[in-house]
Amino acid sequence: MPRLRRVRPRTAGEEADRLSALPEELNRLILSKLGTRAALSTAVLARRWARIPRELPAFDFRVRDILPPEYDRTVALRARNLPRDKALARTLDGLVASCELGTMKAFVDGVTGFLEADGGRARRRAKTLASWTG
Repeated sequence: MPRLRRVRPRTAGEEADRLSALPEELNRLILSKLGTRAALSTAVLARRWARIPRELPAFDFRVRDILPPEYDRTVALRARNLPRDKALARTLDGLVASCELGTMKAFVDGVTGFLEADGGRARRRAKTLASWTG
């Protein structure tokens, strides 16, 4: 027997959810054109979408995708030898190192959890695992 899904009644002015009306094959095709980060982010849209990203043919996991925006700004400042105050520069260097360590731990935990969640089937499709990009 097909599973029934509960439909939330639309309120006045609310648009119809046209993405959910698309066939799964078309959703899979759309997601395959996105990057891994964007495709995995769609899993929060609906229960139906949660498993689709795991069915994609390959995944590219990159640390760069989870670094906070402040990281790039701080590294750019340090590349220009700013700030000139040595104590402040050491503090910034410590913050960058701490950010890198925390990001790597979160990256490893996230990728490991993702690859193990479906019994290891996704592990065979991990195309790129970029541990660091400068």
